[in-house]
Amino acid sequence: MPDVLFETVERYHEDKPWGKVLDAGTGVSSVKWLMKLDTCSAWTAITADEQMKANIVADTGVQLREGTDELLVGNWMDDAFTASLGQYDTIVADYLIGAVDGFSPYTQDQIIHKLREHLAPGGRLYIIGMYPIPDHAQGDAEIVTEVRRVRDACILLAGHRPYREYPSEWVIRHLEKEGMRVFKNKVFTILHSEESVVRQLRVARSKLELMPQASMRMAMDTYLTDIEERVAEIMSQQPKRTVPLSHDYVLAAELPLE
Repeated sequence: MPDVLFETVERYHEDKPWGKVLDAGTGVSSVKWLMKLDTCSAWTAITADEQMKANIVADTGVQLREGTDELLVGNWMDDAFTASLGQYDTIVADYLIGAVDGFSPYTQDQIIHKLREHLAPGGRLYIIGMYPIPDHAQGDAEIVTEVRRVRDACILLAGHRPYREYPSEWVIRHLEKEGMRVFKNKVFTILHSEESVVRQLRVARSKLELMPQASMRMAMDTYLTDIEERVAEIMSQQPKRTVPLSHDYVLAAELPLE
């Protein structure tokens, strides 16, 4: 899916120069994409997680052009950090909004304003996000919602915070409040495969050792094993071994020159 999403960003950008690019919530996929942007004059990629920076370096082999490219660790709600950033002609926020709540709780309403402050007049802001997985769904898609619930429960029981996704309508409202013109909005149905669902169960399992009580860890481990078996059974019955539920979206917005 990431390739399709970034290809959509490129298609929406058409022949407009990329100029200085800010990857506002970076990861392995977006850095790989940045490295292929031949017409990009300079780029800055930001993550709030030191481990993510290490993963990016290890998985991409990124070579930073001296004095041109930057891979930074910082938090968008840290005014001292954001004051060190300049203006950019293009900003890409790749699943950033969902991640904010994990690092700076209750500040997601501020992120669009923060990004706008670093967008040059006439610049473009592309937001890639995921429509929230519902609490429940009809038919076989219910297993995907159950996995989402148990993943987030394990994260919370480990003393951490899960990401909090927002629908595109919420993002559009905040973009328009900041005086930006949203000119493209495309959605992509998410096809949940057995591997992608089990990956979320692995996240849940990684939190077990952080839970305070042995009885809790044992009970949750048993529950996760049961769910994984049911996931395998349900997926084996699907024509393409996938279950459709929710969607990713790409929003393209522009800041007027005035």
